[in-house]
Amino acid sequence: MILTTSEAATELGLSPFAVRKMVEREELVPIIPGAKPLRFHLLDVADAQARRVSKADAARLDAIAEEWRALG
Repeated sequence: MILTTSEAATELGLSPFAVRKMVEREELVPIIPGAKPLRFHLLDVADAQARRVSKADAARLDAIAEEWRALG
């Protein structure tokens, strides 16, 4: 399935601007880089979402670990 920037944003829970920033940072690769408008494969968007969640979880766990170290 092919998604537009707006549809990818909806899937990711982000704004279209944030999706374009992800493209700039190469966190999400469009089907044809540099093409306008941007189009994405659904599986690529799903992979990007999984990486976002993993980073967020890792950051949250690091914060919790730091709090525990501070208490000890």
